[in-house]
Amino acid sequence: MPKKSSKPKQYQQATLAIHGPGREPKAYFAVSTPIVQTSNYYFDSTAEVLEFMKAKSDGRVIREHEYGRYGNPTQQECERKLAALEGAERALLFSTGMSAVVMTLLACMRRNGHIIFTKDCYRQTRDFAYDFVKQNWDPLMAKLPTDTGAILPYVAAGYCDAEHRQDVQNFFSGRSTKYTGGPRILTQVLEGINLCIAYKNAQEASVAEFLKTYKPAQSASGGSL
Repeated sequence: MPKKSSKPKQYQQATLAIHGPGREPKAYFAVSTPIVQTSNYYFDSTAEVLEFMKAKSDGRVIREHEYGRYGNPTQQECERKLAALEGAERALLFSTGMSAVVMTLLACMRRNGHIIFTKDCYRQTRDFAYDFVKQNWDPLMAKLPTDTGAILPYVAAGYCDAEHRQDVQNFFSGRSTKYTGGPRILTQVLEGINLCIAYKNAQEASVAEFLKTYKPAQSASGGSL
């Protein structure tokens, strides 16, 4: 009798997209995952609710669904299949890109850690970082090494409008400028914003003219590429 292989079965991508790493039981024996359209999930009794809440406070999971905001069977099935397709342990879906970014930052950032933002990063990500610095300036200064406050204006270096330029100047003047190198760094950041505004204004007319005459390329079938 042939021996059973100890290696997990390798499914093709098409199979993983339909079933994930293995067939899961579905409601009413459905092959495809039913779309669950509910915000509330029932409990059979008050005692069951109390048991669930106690287990949750203890960090134990005795059932997965209590309210749509915290999870949905259709969403979780999609996460399971995406993880299988990517060869990952788990996947998480979010309703917005900003939710995913903030969750990642808050979950992964550790004490004395660093986050590197590129100058052209997602606008709302920069807003999040900038607002965090403004709202937590005093606690940050109490915990960060001496003179770190001088470099914090860099968090606003990617802005390109007069309103943010004024806000950056108003907030950091008298704060970051108290530290060694602070005045020079704030001046550099404000100058960078000024240059971006000037470049945007210089290109605005030509971009508008281009968009007036621009025609998308047509595919062989007649649709836009």
